[in-house]
Amino acid sequence: MRRPSPSAGSVRCPRCGQINPPAERRCTRCQSRLTPEPVQQRLDLRGEWPKVVSIDWIAPERFAKPAPPARRTQTRRAPRRKPSPPGQLWLDLQPLPSLPAAERPVDRPGLPPAPLGRRFLSAALDALFVLLAFGVILLVAAWRGVPFSVAPNFLRAYAVLLGALGLAYKAVPVILNCDSPGLRLSRLRLLRFDRRPPGVRERLIRLVSACVSVGGLGAGVLWAVLSREKHTWHDLISRTCVVECADET
Repeated sequence: MRRPSPSAGSVRCPRCGQINPPAERRCTRCQSRLTPEPVQQRLDLRGEWPKVVSIDWIAPERFAKPAPPARRTQTRRAPRRKPSPPGQLWLDLQPLPSLPAAERPVDRPGLPPAPLGRRFLSAALDALFVLLAFGVILLVAAWRGVPFSVAPNFLRAYAVLLGALGLAYKAVPVILNCDSPGLRLSRLRLLRFDRRPPGVRERLIRLVSACVSVGGLGAGVLWAVLSREKHTWHDLISRTCVVECADET
């Protein structure tokens, strides 16, 4: 016996497979509760194409709410630049029309130093003047009744007196800001390394450094004999040197 084919709207029992009429709520065979089979609907989009899309979905920035205005922040003013010191180059690195003259002397002499023979001659003349002054003092002392003696106490006194006379003899040209008589008689003069005449400060520094050069067993003076540039220690310290006069160069 052939099973009846299911008609439209008939319900199949999920338990025994019996096909029941559409109006039945329970199966005629096993009395199970019947539920209609879900009908799958076909989604047809042909009738709805092309779809209409709102413009706020395409360009949402046009419909976005404007942002609140930003608060103004107070900007600090740049500090005032200090005026450039005199003698400073410009930003384009062009030199100034006239630069001020250098106040400090250079490290190398502009003129070659005088020959060592003439320099030693001027020192010997200065020493001769000191010895003449020392002899005059001894003659005055002998005329006053002070005897001349070679005792150790007298020799120490003579050495102190001779050193004081030499220091005073060199201090007078420093105070007067002029050359010593020995330099003038030897036709020499004292100049700075930049060919400018020295001042009282340079002469004082030269006198103090000369005492150091001579006091160190004459090492500062012997340095002029051994060095290539023929400079003594007091020449290099004070940055001055003894040169020949302009009329002889």
